[in-house]
Amino acid sequence: MLKRGQEQGLLRGIEMSSLSAPLTHIQFVDDTLIFSEASNEKIEHLLIALRCFEAISRLRINLNKSKILGVNVLQKSLQKFASTLDCRIDSFPTYFVGLPLSVGSLPKSMWERVTNARGRFLESMEKIRRDFLWFGKENQRKIHLLEWNQVCKVFREGVANVKILKLMNLTLLGKWAWRFASDQDALWSSIVRGKYGASHGNWWPKDKSHYKVSQIWKGILKAKNHVIANSRYVLGNGSATHF
Repeated sequence: MLKRGQEQGLLRGIEMSSLSAPLTHIQFVDDTLIFSEASNEKIEHLLIALRCFEAISRLRINLNKSKILGVNVLQKSLQKFASTLDCRIDSFPTYFVGLPLSVGSLPKSMWERVTNARGRFLESMEKIRRDFLWFGKENQRKIHLLEWNQVCKVFREGVANVKILKLMNLTLLGKWAWRFASDQDALWSSIVRGKYGASHGNWWPKDKSHYKVSQIWKGILKAKNHVIANSRYVLGNGSATHF
């Protein structure tokens, strides 16, 4: 419904890149994040679209639990939009489905709510796992008969199977690099390509960009090199191959 409203010019999302249509909304389970142009007309059309959804689906949207946030929007205008939608006003930084959101760099204190640990997350988690095995009830260090790198080894007979978190994290980041190459028609992929660019025949993300790169994307770029080193190309019909 939101997409149809945008096609008819009644709604307008935000421009994420030149390679994708304006983004109107993102959904995760039963949470929805809606993007709109900051104008009275578009906000009123958005309210009509939400009421039509209620009438068609027979589901009720509790706007009192919803929040509106503005980016470069005057507080007076934001108050008017909130009054139209009958929702609350919030400000950045904030949280969505437990993850911090901000229009700029996030302070470390906000990430501590997610990681629940100071310092580097992976190192903190490794320490928690080691302490679980090596400390007793009195918080006294036990005598450990096996080094930690041996504990993390995978024994075929099932003696131990403790994953090394750094390698597991690298694998998960590499999976996103692979999806960037293999799922080029996805919305997130077109947005990232428009912002950061692509190389190697539009297969892999560029290492350098004119935009400020997020810490998550830096990790994906590092993992990309491991994916490339362990991949091979199949020519196929040659449509994605450049000489």
